[in-house]
Amino acid sequence: MKPKYGIGDQVWAATCNTETVYMTCPDCGGTGRIRCIMYDDTEVSIDCGGCSSGYNPPSGRVSYYKRIAKAESGTITGINIDSGREPYIEYTVQGVYCYRYKEHKLALSYADALVIAEAIAEKENAYPVKFWYGYG
Repeated sequence: MKPKYGIGDQVWAATCNTETVYMTCPDCGGTGRIRCIMYDDTEVSIDCGGCSSGYNPPSGRVSYYKRIAKAESGTITGINIDSGREPYIEYTVQGVYCYRYKEHKLALSYADALVIAEAIAEKENAYPVKFWYGYG
């Protein structure tokens, strides 16, 4: 297993920023109220639990986190090669927020790193539901 990059190389790392995005609550449709039918067929209107947060009343909207593609420049200061069951090469990159990257998240040009970052962001944005509830 031979490293693609060497110590001292200038590389671009594929990263993502996180942005909070709001959308209409899928439970109450933005009204903040849910209509319930009781066992004896009486209807009552209650606060929506899907868009209320803690002691705050329902807002009619929920938040989720959207990943935004980004490429950062840095210098390789270390290389870790693991030849175990699932071999990989990991680089320590100084000058970027997260400083350890596997080889597939690094590139020599900004454009190439941005393409990698966009693929990562697209994959992570495919399932925003996991962040909706509890963070409203």
